[in-house]
Amino acid sequence: MPSRHNLVYHPIADGTVVDAVNSLAAYTLGAFEDGPGALSPRVYWWYRGGLKSLTVIDEDTRSFSIQPPPRLLSLMKGLVRLDRAGRLATRTADEAAAPGLAELARATAESTAGLSQARTADLGSAFDAAVAHAHARCATDPRAAHIDTWNAWAAAVQLGSALFTGAQPQAADWART
Repeated sequence: MPSRHNLVYHPIADGTVVDAVNSLAAYTLGAFEDGPGALSPRVYWWYRGGLKSLTVIDEDTRSFSIQPPPRLLSLMKGLVRLDRAGRLATRTADEAAAPGLAELARATAESTAGLSQARTADLGSAFDAAVAHAHARCATDPRAAHIDTWNAWAAAVQLGSALFTGAQPQAADWART
């Protein structure tokens, strides 16, 4: 979130993540410097319910670099088994379909349904469920051409934004998705 108007992300799904991290760093710095409502020039990795900064800023030289932690670096290096489309070789769409998607959609709906009365800490588990559901949707809809995929990502983005800003839970339309 380089500014109050931007939330930029890239799912770690295939080998494009390496280029995406570099592109995100350049975009984030530019949007932070140019846009109104500047928030942060840093790139973060969402991992195990928390944010880890990938950006290292050297105040003396006024420079910055991206330094992924060892866990993310090994994950990125492990994305070498790609199919012809540049995606990880995974199960077919038929194998990944209905039961898994239905279960993830149900888990997301259950975790978001009571957020207006829940503790702020419950946002993390709701976000995890929403991201898992969005990733599963992309496995069967890699072009994100279906409205269900867009809705899954919209829920994940809204929950991620609320978690990032420390917002208090509120009733929302995506809680019914």
